[in-house]
Amino acid sequence: MNKLYKIACLMLTGVALLATTSCSDPDDEITTANFDRLLRPAELQLKIYDKTNIKATMDFVTVPDYVDVLIEVNDDPLAENKNFKTYKTLTINAKELTTSANHVTLTYNIQNLTYFKDYRVTFTSRDASGKKSLGSTSVATTEGIFKTGNDSNRDKDMLEMKWLEVNTSKLNIKKIVNGKEEDVETITLDETAKSSHKYKKNGLDPNTEYAFYIYDDNSCLGRTTWKTFPDYTEIKAGDDVYDAITNLAEGKALLLSPADDGTKIFTTSKDVILDKKLHMFARDTENIEVQKLAFVLKGCSGLTLENIKCTHTSEKTFIKFTEASGDYTLNNVEVTGKYNQLFVNPSDCLEGTVSSVTIKNCFIHDMGKSGKDFFDFAQKSDNSRKSIVISNMNIEQTTFANIICRDFARFDYYTQQNTSTLPKSIVKNCSFYKVEAPNKGLFYIRSANTDSKNFDCTISKCVFESVTNSSGVFYSKAAESNGFSFSGNYYKDSDDLQRQATEGTTPYDKDGKAYSGKSAFKDPANFDFTIQNEGVKNAEAGNTEFVKK
Repeated sequence: MNKLYKIACLMLTGVALLATTSCSDPDDEITTANFDRLLRPAELQLKIYDKTNIKATMDFVTVPDYVDVLIEVNDDPLAENKNFKTYKTLTINAKELTTSANHVTLTYNIQNLTYFKDYRVTFTSRDASGKKSLGSTSVATTEGIFKTGNDSNRDKDMLEMKWLEVNTSKLNIKKIVNGKEEDVETITLDETAKSSHKYKKNGLDPNTEYAFYIYDDNSCLGRTTWKTFPDYTEIKAGDDVYDAITNLAEGKALLLSPADDGTKIFTTSKDVILDKKLHMFARDTENIEVQKLAFVLKGCSGLTLENIKCTHTSEKTFIKFTEASGDYTLNNVEVTGKYNQLFVNPSDCLEGTVSSVTIKNCFIHDMGKSGKDFFDFAQKSDNSRKSIVISNMNIEQTTFANIICRDFARFDYYTQQNTSTLPKSIVKNCSFYKVEAPNKGLFYIRSANTDSKNFDCTISKCVFESVTNSSGVFYSKAAESNGFSFSGNYYKDSDDLQRQATEGTTPYDKDGKAYSGKSAFKDPANFDFTIQNEGVKNAEAGNTEFVKK
């Protein structure tokens, strides 16, 4: 939505400039253009916080004397045609909000707006004489009244909605099928639901996403979507996870729950040889730990692990990709202990393709082994070791701490591969603390495909602290890979990561931002990697969603 408005504004700006050009002399044109370039708010961004407040951020080359603000509202965000009307006008004395005269960012908060409305905000700068710049416009939609639920509020056939203490009258439920919404039911809320501000809907389909709309009369106060659990078999702490997975019926997920006495620790009697698709999870309200869990994939077509802690007392690889296809997801998973590698293609690996590996909201720490690659999807030059190609690897909102390895992530393909399956990787909003990778560096990327160097690794908004050693560069063999692109990363005691590649020709994170002094993290010695550095927090870098396990 914001993009459409920005495009519209650019088009209007172009028309205005053309009109001005046609009826003014050259000196006026130069003066007007220069004034607008210096004082017009640039890179105007709107961000919602606390549901009904908007933080507006504007960049200026030179701070104006005043900024005039026009706020317009569209009462129905669900309508296809937007009807904006004036909500409020105000003037900001910009000089009072900043002491710098040049190249500043001005932040202004617009508070106490209404739930679930579109707000179009236009900022126009002017000087003391009254001369105005062209306006900068952006649009944001305030949040609705629904509260965020947890796994105690859902099951395979039930979703429970909760909302703020405001007047409500009805709830509309729709099922999302192939991206389209299908009507399920419109419920007139009784006094119990109105006073308790919650409603439980039973009889839903497993593993299905639903959309909920809540109204006060005909005014929509919010929309949210939520998904039911997959159809599952439940086991309780004390049961053998290996036996449960072996005996699991096709198409069933495996739910791990506390024992009746409150115990939350599971054990596995042996490595799991996985030849089928598996979704294993616990409710996010429980702290479930699975000890001695290690997977060997042999014919596996997908694996999802959610809301569990995995530990091991022996030197094991967490997941061996011996024969695998499909998608692999770790979500809210903690991995720690004597695992010496996280993912690896073993020596007996069969050649194949994995569609995706996704690691999100995870805490992976205090593990690894010197001389071993932490992620290892490499291939020997004589082809004596085959390789599984990961088409897409996405690592987001994840913390890696106290990791010892040779290369942190190694993707080294010697043979001619299909260009459509050569890997792409995104590493975003991750925190790296004391990760030792002294061989080639943190990321080793090489593809000897003579027809394509199509392997891109995008690293953005990450924090690297104490990630340094004798050769701690981001590394790719420049002649055989497109390599890396960077944006918004922060570094402390990790200067090696910003220097040039081993090849000596490709500058890597030349725009990386350094910080000094205290750690960016709250208490790393006690496993609390909450971001505390204000500069890093304001930039929304690192694992901004880290929660101490």
